[in-house]
Amino acid sequence: MRVGLIVEGWTDYTFLEILIKSRCGEDVENSPLQPKWEQRETRGYPGIQQWLVRNGRQLEIFMKFDGLDTIVLQLDGDVAKSSKPCRPSAEDQWEEVSGIALKWAKRGEWPEGVVLAIMLQKLEAWVCAGLSGCKAKTPQLECEPKPEEHLPKNVQEVIERLKGGNSSASDKEDFRRWLRDVADRWELVLQYCPVGAGRFEQMLQKYLSRREEAL
Repeated sequence: MRVGLIVEGWTDYTFLEILIKSRCGEDVENSPLQPKWEQRETRGYPGIQQWLVRNGRQLEIFMKFDGLDTIVLQLDGDVAKSSKPCRPSAEDQWEEVSGIALKWAKRGEWPEGVVLAIMLQKLEAWVCAGLSGCKAKTPQLECEPKPEEHLPKNVQEVIERLKGGNSSASDKEDFRRWLRDVADRWELVLQYCPVGAGRFEQMLQKYLSRREEAL
């Protein structure tokens, strides 16, 4: 199984890489589509926007010729026009972010094989939900504007260095180790991030069921 990943940054890519292997098997091959981790490329959601403008209308053809079984598209909720998190609801914000990405792609709906990983605020909410030592464990966690403040201090510091581009090899290994723990406690992420993580799980399982039927 070959998965193409479209993400905002390295921490998002690493999280999804580990999570997808946990959910789908270690033989999964994850392939970066955007960014490709090359120099002089646009990252963050502007990079995703540019990629979808170029490739969005031909996603099915793109998947076929690149030999991809599925594409996972990750976006943070800050691309939504609403100035307040999860207003009027978490579901509304999810739909708004999906709709914005569809406009970039010039599509009316996502084709079969596309799975959305929409983090209503930040990746840190999903990490906090499954990580021991996180202070906040409520179904509103994914709507927290600063979920990183609930993480243990050492985790916060490592993530800050990773995002700031001044991390060490030890930081990266620690981050991967924490993410493996989160993947092992995925049921907690579904409990405390029920819309973002929940819809990701639904779309992933729907794709896997159809793939199994086709084999």
